[in-house]
Amino acid sequence: MQRRYLYAAAGLAVIAAAGLIADRTTQLRKYVLPDHITTDGKMLLPNGWRVTPAGRHIKLPGDLPMKMIVTSDGKLLVNTAGWHDHDVNVIDMKTEKLEQSFDIGKNWDGMSLDPESGTVYVSSGGTPKKGYEGDAAKLKRKIAPEIMALVGKPVLRLHYEKGRLSLQPPVPINGVPEDNYYISGVTVKADVLYVLEINASKIFRLSGDNLSTQISAATGLRPYSAELSPDGKTLAVSNWGGESVSFLDPVTLKERSRINTGSHPNEMAWDGDRLFVANSGSNSVSVIDDGKVVETIKTSLDPKALVGSTPDALVISHDHKRLYVANADNNDVAVIDISKKDDSKTLGFIPTGWYPTAVALSPDGRKLFVGTGKGLTF
Repeated sequence: MQRRYLYAAAGLAVIAAAGLIADRTTQLRKYVLPDHITTDGKMLLPNGWRVTPAGRHIKLPGDLPMKMIVTSDGKLLVNTAGWHDHDVNVIDMKTEKLEQSFDIGKNWDGMSLDPESGTVYVSSGGTPKKGYEGDAAKLKRKIAPEIMALVGKPVLRLHYEKGRLSLQPPVPINGVPEDNYYISGVTVKADVLYVLEINASKIFRLSGDNLSTQISAATGLRPYSAELSPDGKTLAVSNWGGESVSFLDPVTLKERSRINTGSHPNEMAWDGDRLFVANSGSNSVSVIDDGKVVETIKTSLDPKALVGSTPDALVISHDHKRLYVANADNNDVAVIDISKKDDSKTLGFIPTGWYPTAVALSPDGRKLFVGTGKGLTF
């Protein structure tokens, strides 16, 4: 099947939400950062590739957007976890303006919002290395003392209300070692918080008063993310190191089944009974339905291309007809028709900035927000 680049069309506007890497040294920037955007809208990457991003660019103080959450009042929450500021940012999806950047010291991929309470849970990543505060100072990060005191807590907690974020106490988790943890995914639903610890290949379930009722269970190798099914009866966990997805009982955490996928499964999205799983090591998305993989969708420009597209984020359109997949190492978003079960078709590709890592759709479905991990220029 012939493939083509698909530019913004049919009312779809593409917004590149990306942070600029902090100033370090001229020599370092020479080898790591992209060149200026040329007059014809192209950008030269250090490897000699030229990219021409679609859409408009919203600058963030940090780099490497990891997760995007759309709020009920039309805001977009974006956390960054790269070289510079580790923030949770608030963007107005209509005006496309950055309204707040809340520096939380250190975070990673996991972020989840409880819409009822307005609580935002954020994974802190790994145990901070000795001298972290000094390293932050070298990057000219002015982290507030009350935030720096939280660096080293496994799960951070913010409160979102009327477009603003404020700090809440972190979440204590029994059984997470203080000196050797790495929190990957966090997922909250109906006052229950699920936390993945990638080093120990474990999942924690926290519930009750102040999340004090806690149980844990083993997962597959190096769990990455967890997604609860629409009916709330199944919890899927992508096993990044195990080339599989575990399906758990969301109350007991007992594993019901484990389905093999492509290499390095990461982000997932439910569409009814179907689960779409991005496989960053296989140029593909696995579609799981009725206890088995019913389809493997190639996301690379050429279906026969060697591994290297790195699909690492995905979102399904509100009408359930389109799947958008970020190909980090192809600098594009694949647009896939999923309207017919077991017969998905790649429609084309939207060019993005350097290394897309997160995607989200506006409530009206007319804007696709793409977080580009390494930005556009310096």
